[in-house]
Amino acid sequence: AVVSTQSTGVLAIAVTSALSPADKQRLHAVFSVPIDSLKSAYQTTVARQILKLPPVEGTCEYITANTENSLNDVYYATQISVTLGCSFTKDGAQEMLMQEVTTKGASISKLFKGISSLASLNLPIDASLSEKIIAALKAEDSVMAHALAYLTIALLPGEVPKEIFDTIEDVAHRADTIGTSRKFDDGLMETAMFLKGALVLSQKQGTSVLSDEMVKGFAYYIVSN
Repeated sequence: AVVSTQSTGVLAIAVTSALSPADKQRLHAVFSVPIDSLKSAYQTTVARQILKLPPVEGTCEYITANTENSLNDVYYATQISVTLGCSFTKDGAQEMLMQEVTTKGASISKLFKGISSLASLNLPIDASLSEKIIAALKAEDSVMAHALAYLTIALLPGEVPKEIFDTIEDVAHRADTIGTSRKFDDGLMETAMFLKGALVLSQKQGTSVLSDEMVKGFAYYIVSN
């Protein structure tokens, strides 16, 4: 699954406001385990930032020593470096990333990781990539695909495409309401990523289509699971 550190503060406000002291203690224990891979370093960094916990010592040194020039590795490393303020560079990364995002038929996941990495490295991003995202989304009409599309579009220069922004409310209504919670069929990760993507894209657009009740319902499900 894919998580992003992009504008994590937006999600942190929604999530931490619903956390009880017991929730915070439980999650602190979950995300205090030793780092044993770039993926675990990345997931722990995202979680600890959302929970407003200090980073795991040695994380920056770990990514410097263990990052290969592949899409996943560079994505994990750049996200961590932006969050923690690490100094990170990788020879050949720009060429590799551009090849990944311009490949014909690139998936939403590949576009998200590639464009996120370019942005984190302060490399130029072409606004025309929005057309590739729109095309990919037509082929992948899942909740997760929409969430990644929202996060990716938010990184591009220029206006938010109306046809993308208008899908937020429609996708939100796919969620099930259970008591005070709102969730999607695929569970926690899908729900958390949708909420994050919708909030980040709404922030870029300057307006939100999700009601406070919807946001609280999604957030309550996230922290209770």
